[in-house]
Amino acid sequence: MKKLFTLFVLGLLAASCAQKDPNFCYIEGKVSGPYEAEGASLSIAAMNENPTVIELKEDGTFSAILPADKTTIARVSLTEKDQRRAKYRAEFIPESGSVKIILDENIRAKGGPANRAYDKFKEYSRKQATEFNALDMDDPASEAKREKLVKAYQGRCEKLFADNADNWVGLMALTNLMYDFSLEELDAHLAVAADFIRENQMIQDYHASLEAQANTAEGRPFVDFSGVTPEGKTASLSDFVGRGNYTLVDFWASWCGPCRQEMPNIRDLYRTFHPRGLDVLSVAVWDNDNSQSRVAIQEMEMTWNHLFMGMDKTPTERYGIFGIPHLILFAPDGTIYKRGLRGDELRDTIAELFN
Repeated sequence: MKKLFTLFVLGLLAASCAQKDPNFCYIEGKVSGPYEAEGASLSIAAMNENPTVIELKEDGTFSAILPADKTTIARVSLTEKDQRRAKYRAEFIPESGSVKIILDENIRAKGGPANRAYDKFKEYSRKQATEFNALDMDDPASEAKREKLVKAYQGRCEKLFADNADNWVGLMALTNLMYDFSLEELDAHLAVAADFIRENQMIQDYHASLEAQANTAEGRPFVDFSGVTPEGKTASLSDFVGRGNYTLVDFWASWCGPCRQEMPNIRDLYRTFHPRGLDVLSVAVWDNDNSQSRVAIQEMEMTWNHLFMGMDKTPTERYGIFGIPHLILFAPDGTIYKRGLRGDELRDTIAELFN
């Protein structure tokens, strides 16, 4: 992919009047509005590539050529003198043909079919976000409005994917949709997607997560892993589950706000039901500093068993956990009783078992 994005910078587009080569994307642009022309730096880069500086003329115009590749996204950035962050940044798909870019307070990047689809979706998303943020969530009617907005957004993404399954817009649409998919639904979408979408690392990781969730679904036996106790000893999940008690396992991190919000609920359940046979194990994940976990354990009075995983992703990969907190309730025989429990559902599930 890198060699495809060797940049061809044009001092003059003398050849622009001739027939354009369909293997290239021809970029013409203008920076307008207030900016410090002297010393300003204009650069262009494909995703995950180092930027290449291009000439910004005195009248604010610029031009460049990239090899055409509709499977990725590129950006042009203007950074003023002595500034670290770009003042203006325009994203576009370097598809075959011409792309026109305006860099000012109202950034525009106009191009062929893929860029038009991307531009329309960005405008739609902005309007959706404005409507969503305007909802008063204390108003009972807002919940129905929220669901309507979410459903409309999902429908728009589905159509966007169907129309663009061979370019970067389709990839974007699928990554917006996939977190609500089952494994079967994701597989159905990937079956009609271009190879670069199927090979995308984010999609592959989430697909593996869904497969792991299927292997650790309710009714399935626990999958073991090992970590370190607060005392510095190696211990495994099997040291805590499948030993005759219901065991609630909480995957959490000290830096995770929602994890901390759930902790009083877990603490109350432990204090109420531990004498009647409920065990709790908290597994600290995605944190390379166990000292912060130790502080949090003391602060939140987490007086039950613990395992520290550091940056070892084995447990979250084996259980298909993509976000925390994630709580799994194991039955006395070690099978998975329920997973993904939170809040009222967690309290009601455990109360029903022990009352």
